[in-house]
Amino acid sequence: MTTHGPDVAPGLSRACAIACASYAAAVIAVAALGVMGDSRPESIAAARLHFTHEQIDAGAAFARMGIVSGALYQLALVAGLALAVAHGLDMKLAARIGASIRSGVAATALSWTALYAAMALISLPHALYAGYYRSSIFGLMSTDLGTWLARWCAAKLISIAIAASAATVLTLILAHTKRARIYLPAAVLCIGLALSYALPRVVTPLFYTTAPIAPGAQRDRITALAAKSGMAVEEIFVIEKSAYSLEANAYFIGAGATGRIYLYDTLLKAFRDNEVALIVAHELCHFREEHALLGLLLWSIGLALAFPLGDRLARAATGVPLRELAGAHRYAALTFMVVIASFAARPLENGVSREMERRCDRYAIALTRDPDGFVAMQRRLAAANRSSVLPHPAHAWITRSHPPVLERISLADEHRARDGR
Repeated sequence: MTTHGPDVAPGLSRACAIACASYAAAVIAVAALGVMGDSRPESIAAARLHFTHEQIDAGAAFARMGIVSGALYQLALVAGLALAVAHGLDMKLAARIGASIRSGVAATALSWTALYAAMALISLPHALYAGYYRSSIFGLMSTDLGTWLARWCAAKLISIAIAASAATVLTLILAHTKRARIYLPAAVLCIGLALSYALPRVVTPLFYTTAPIAPGAQRDRITALAAKSGMAVEEIFVIEKSAYSLEANAYFIGAGATGRIYLYDTLLKAFRDNEVALIVAHELCHFREEHALLGLLLWSIGLALAFPLGDRLARAATGVPLRELAGAHRYAALTFMVVIASFAARPLENGVSREMERRCDRYAIALTRDPDGFVAMQRRLAAANRSSVLPHPAHAWITRSHPPVLERISLADEHRARDGR
């Protein structure tokens, strides 16, 4: 088993220390903005037009708890990775595994599995606090701690298996090909497409009861909307979410003929028919414009463009390229770089996502011709999910994949202005 511990570790440790300090400062600054919220008088006045004081305060408190917990988790994760890099723990573990397993592929997969399992343990306090406790005290949790923990562990085991398998493929490409800049983005695209097809059809049914939307007036209305967008209603499913959580949501996943829309049953139970229709119309836009596929393509292109920069940074910090880091089994170092790069890319990634969401909001309003219903739906959705009504603009720009609710509500006013009513 090839190693570069003595040559690589000192430079890598210094680079990690600098990156870790910079990352910590950025995470704390972003979290501070999130805790502050938006205190501009005009924003507060707009919020009070649509929400009660109780709803505004609940959304702010719910967000603060998640922001603080999330920041602590991010800091703990990066600190753990940095320590693993500094002490060469990833390389030492890989060496022990490689000594007892002859297959290089199996050894690589097991090394990645161990790393992701350690990362899952680091995430557990945040998951318990922000995922279970926070949701419980705000009335969103409908299951007990034991059931929640068992489901979380099962989901983590599946995600670790998937992530370790994907990481193994990508690591082998990086370590053993000279055209990783081409092959890595292509592999990421293929893995993303495979997961977008398999996850809703294989993994989701393991955790939730799913079924096509039931016949009735609501289905007929959705069928009419789907026909306008060229999507068959058989591709719209309902997830029995209420057995575990009272959150209301819907999402689109897949590409082309594999695309599906999923609605939580909490939407169908708590929202009016016209509001559900607006939510479906929004998701139909994602289907029509192939946003999931577009997102994967953009991510792959971004990886191809960023790869030379990452390679130069690796050479500057350690004296060796990314390929040799992968060959030296420095999996914690590679993960550390991915975490830092992902954080740096969040504003751009989220900016693209928010633009897609705006397009689909406009499409939903135009398709249903119901701007008043759209406003009512956004109000109900924000209140049901304890959404932050007044996030700090900079925090929203950096961290939000969806526009703030007041911005989304303003789209209905734009539609009325264009229609002259």
